Amino acid sequence: DQVLPVTVPPDASVTQVRDAAQVWLKKQAKRLFEERLHHFAPLLGVRWQKLSLSSASTRWGSARNDGHIRLNWRLIHFKPEVIDYVVVHELSHLQVMNHSPAFWEVVRSVVPDYEQHRGVLAATLGVPSSAGDFLAGLGLPVMLHPRPFSRRYGARIGIALAVLVAV
Repeated sequence: DQVLPVTVPPDASVTQVRDAAQVWLKKQAKRLFEERLHHFAPLLGVRWQKLSLSSASTRWGSARNDGHIRLNWRLIHFKPEVIDYVVVHELSHLQVMNHSPAFWEVVRSVVPDYEQHRGVLAATLGVPSSAGDFLAGLGLPVMLHPRPFSRRYGARIGIALAVLVAV
């Protein structure tokens, strides 16, 4: 189990706790996505130039022909195989900038079971609105702390931090 210690002032609002957790998650996402881009780019014979994180509400990623890859930071909530599919999908656009059969063959050459991972993304019906809803939707355990972390903010902070334990 991973526990995320979030350092916030004693009078922190739920929003401040969420924001602190989001900063940590984005750092983890950027590190992991860069690692996966470095792994898959040589397999596809492509070079990416820049990675940006997005918070798009309708896209998991995008690629420009200049090598700029944009990935939604919320992908960090998915299993590694799904993240790898999205990374390969976007890198494949550096060879074929559309979704033609030729594009899907490039994807399949590295991720033969890409359709399964694509289905996982489609099943979420877009970007999850909250980490808790998302994790529950994947069937991942979400552990709730038995006591509030703060009398002032009650169980809301306990729940916010508990969701992070499952991540």
